[in-house]
Amino acid sequence: MTRLGNPLPEEFSPIHNGAKIKTFYTNTAVQNSARTIDYFPQLKALASIKTAQGQIEFRTSLAGGPSSRISQISVIEVDKKINQNLGAGDLREDKISIDLSDCHWLRLWFAKADATWQKYNVDFEPANSIDFFLNEGFVMLPDRENAAMLPTSSKISQIHLKSHGNELVELLIGSKSMLHPITFKTPMLNSADFKIFLIRAPKCDAVFRMTPKFTRGNLKIFNNFQLSGAKIYAIQKN
Repeated sequence: MTRLGNPLPEEFSPIHNGAKIKTFYTNTAVQNSARTIDYFPQLKALASIKTAQGQIEFRTSLAGGPSSRISQISVIEVDKKINQNLGAGDLREDKISIDLSDCHWLRLWFAKADATWQKYNVDFEPANSIDFFLNEGFVMLPDRENAAMLPTSSKISQIHLKSHGNELVELLIGSKSMLHPITFKTPMLNSADFKIFLIRAPKCDAVFRMTPKFTRGNLKIFNNFQLSGAKIYAIQKN
């Protein structure tokens, strides 16, 4: 962990609207193990419970959209593929974004392209997940057993994941004015195609934001990650 206020390496400097964002806590330590502890073991029992399924829209801007809150635990499932519409000279970035509010906890599960929620209890591995304990102020990452600290939950409205290749991923979490950076390793984001399951606490409003392209200073950058097929499951308890 670097000391408070120390600058990040250039490639990990958070940027918003062309300017670097001030960071108040920096954790760039990368571990080389795989997490084995499941902090939400009760979810395996829920995977076999009947679910109500529907479609959900991606957010398309920082302006937000209609609430996606559900009174039960819920799951949003999306397919991630490589954007095939980019030209050879296009600047690109591998990025996944989530807008959120009023969330006690979240789990991101990165699974194989043919995975289903009904097989969660068989296919889930802690090393392919990120667990956010937002009220408690920490996150459990795929490559370590120890927790990484987070900002105060009231200051969290965005989560971004950026893959830098060689299994290295940058997590940015916070608000549009201040993002908290953490780096970790996982091979899952290097896969050409995979599924993402966003598992949400009751009444949590967390939705994937579609960012096909964005600007950084005078540069136009395209997102190499393409999300599609968003489905939402409301877990119906007996």
